[in-house]
Amino acid sequence: MKQMPVLIQVSDIQEVNGQTETIELFSNGLFSQHEADSNTWSLCYHEHDDEHSCNKTTLTNHNGQIMLSREGDFPLAFIFEEGIRHNGMYHTPYGPVDLGIYSNSVAFVSDDCGGVVTIAYTVNINTDLLSMHKMIISFHYLSR
Repeated sequence: MKQMPVLIQVSDIQEVNGQTETIELFSNGLFSQHEADSNTWSLCYHEHDDEHSCNKTTLTNHNGQIMLSREGDFPLAFIFEEGIRHNGMYHTPYGPVDLGIYSNSVAFVSDDCGGVVTIAYTVNINTDLLSMHKMIISFHYLSR
């Protein structure tokens, strides 16, 4: 696998009960791409929250299925696959929550400067809609 240092911007636009909120994060990270298969890649970075804890986040793409996993105090594992609902576990200070994740669209484009992952998805508990999201993760190579 070929690894390259990148600058990452994560924007999550979420709508809950008609209210829209945007959360943004900037971080350095690593983009790794399989040399024989450009559709197999991973993007790894660290998130720092308000309480100064650090969480390692990894997006992995294989055959159009993107897995988002986070390690740290409140781990999570979500699978995004266009048109398919997956269950994901989200850990909170109050205990784990099993969430349904339905991916409306999943896209990845890249060029010589970097790439963009765009995922539109809904989150539900049982069959109740909790929120709608559009996550845009863009990255730019720091060296090539």
